Amino acid sequence: MKIPATSIQDLINRSGDHKDRMIELEKFISETVPELDKKFYDSPSISMIGWGEMPYKDGTWPLIALAPQKNTVNIYVSAIKNKKYILEVYNGKLGKVSCGKSCARIKKIEDLNLDEWKKMLRDAVSYYDDTVLCMNK
Repeated sequence: MKIPATSIQDLINRSGDHKDRMIELEKFISETVPELDKKFYDSPSISMIGWGEMPYKDGTWPLIALAPQKNTVNIYVSAIKNKKYILEVYNGKLGKVSCGKSCARIKKIEDLNLDEWKKMLRDAVSYYDDTVLCMNK
């Protein structure tokens, strides 16, 4: 979902019913992977907060991203481990969350297994080099 925003704080403030989840998840991700730079990403189709930056196609893309959507807050993790997206590797351990290949749709933070999320996010950072190689083939 595209939210007209110009900064991280603006995106959070314009997140409507998702604002509290956005605040909590932004803090959680920032504390879990403090070594990654954080910035606002704005594309024609989505506005999001991203951590880490990797080359992708004709530009860059965040390794980890957070974005409010219509009914959920989504966390995107572009890391690859053992030739699979890392969310596929951890799916089933992250709590009550709907996962695609690189997108987790979150309705309630209370439903998450935060210990497994920490492991997965840290794992994503450790597989950064493999991810960049695989994503750019």
